[in-house]
Amino acid sequence: KETKASCKILQSREDFLCRVADVFYCRVNNIFAFLIAFGVSYIGHSLWTFSHKKHQHNKTVARFLGVAVFSFALNEGGYYLLLEYTQMEYLFSLLIVLIIVPVITFILSKYWAFS
Repeated sequence: KETKASCKILQSREDFLCRVADVFYCRVNNIFAFLIAFGVSYIGHSLWTFSHKKHQHNKTVARFLGVAVFSFALNEGGYYLLLEYTQMEYLFSLLIVLIIVPVITFILSKYWAFS
């Protein structure tokens, strides 16, 4: 009986460790993906969208990072609030967030980050 109990404990620990590893792996991947997307986005905006503006890259990168983090939080928070506190359907909530957040991101990028 002790062997069965100890096997169950070990299996529970393995399951827990696998779950922790999965969460950690997903978090690392999300951070890596965000950094790549941020770099591509910054280069694209710097070379094409706002190329006509003179800007200091150190200052602009820091501001644009702030815009990106704020936009991410607004995106996630908007979904959460609309889905949790309204009776809106998921697709309608998605449409609202996908229209509003990019507009705010563009305005902040144009008039603050790349100014």
